[in-house]
Amino acid sequence: MTRLPDHMVTGGLQAMGGDIPYSLDDSSGGRQSPGNVMKLFPNASLFYTQRLSDTVSAGLGLYGNYGLGIDFGNWAGDRLIKKSTMVAMTLSPAIAWKLSDKVSIGAATGLNYGFLSLTRNVDGADEKQSDHDWAMNYRLGLLMDLTEQTRGGD
Repeated sequence: MTRLPDHMVTGGLQAMGGDIPYSLDDSSGGRQSPGNVMKLFPNASLFYTQRLSDTVSAGLGLYGNYGLGIDFGNWAGDRLIKKSTMVAMTLSPAIAWKLSDKVSIGAATGLNYGFLSLTRNVDGADEKQSDHDWAMNYRLGLLMDLTEQTRGGD
């Protein structure tokens, strides 16, 4: 953040899709194969940074960590799972200090929220279950100018 302009807003939109084919070896007895179970899944991010002084910058990020939506539909195993969605978002404030023209350090914390939804067939009717949880994390960073063209960090 110490290398960014006085203030900056960035954002992003992502979509995850794929082909996760699932088929039954035995389709006798009216059992169905669900086919591709992975559905298109959207994600987004938003970041803001602000220079507080010549040596200190602060920022705030809101972003999706992961997510996946699968839909097996009405298939032979729908008593175990029909649909499932899992998402997580993080709100992350951060601060960075420019120690010299060649070295900066930073710290951030993350407040993470996760949500899981599961739908399955119970006695011919859809039963939906869901759960959620909160967690926290932190990150420490170091950025060094090794040469005019090379930076290194952790």
